[in-house]
Amino acid sequence: MEVLFHLVFVLFKIALLASIYAAVLVGIVSLLGKMRPDGNFGERRKKKMKTWWGYGFIISVGLFFYFFSYWGNHGLGDSALVPVGYFKKMEAIDFDNSFFYTKSYQNGSSISVKQFEKSGRYVVGETQVNPVDRPPKYFCWDLLMDEVEFFETEEEYHAFAKKENLPKTSAFREFPEHYSERWHSWRFWLLP
Repeated sequence: MEVLFHLVFVLFKIALLASIYAAVLVGIVSLLGKMRPDGNFGERRKKKMKTWWGYGFIISVGLFFYFFSYWGNHGLGDSALVPVGYFKKMEAIDFDNSFFYTKSYQNGSSISVKQFEKSGRYVVGETQVNPVDRPPKYFCWDLLMDEVEFFETEEEYHAFAKKENLPKTSAFREFPEHYSERWHSWRFWLLP
């Protein structure tokens, strides 16, 4: 049910944004039409409402496809997504249980994450204690190769991090902070 409500909200937001963007484009076309009344913009200037509907439709379709693309998809309902690069993403359910998938770990099983940080082509972090599947405490996920390397202790991870110039464990943040940083800035107001 949460997914349905969020989808309706997103569709409403897309319609509102497309209407605003189309109005701005119609305003620009009107200004250009005043400068050259005998050109194409002059004709469009005379048909403002038709132009607004046309632009609005094209923009809304574009925003709809953007929302479901890798760069715009931030989840629906109780699921949330943060793109981390190389077409990989960190996911969460109810902002509590964050995880990622990699083919190199138990035939594509998910790895639960407590906190993480992205650095270049790597995502490093601390795994969540899971009674069923207990991977070592720290990980380094190579996004380009889609491989994950585990470390049993913080000292072992810090030695690796120093060698590879990666963040220390004190820099790790939980999923809601990454989500907020990614989606609650200008993207919240200008994109679906």
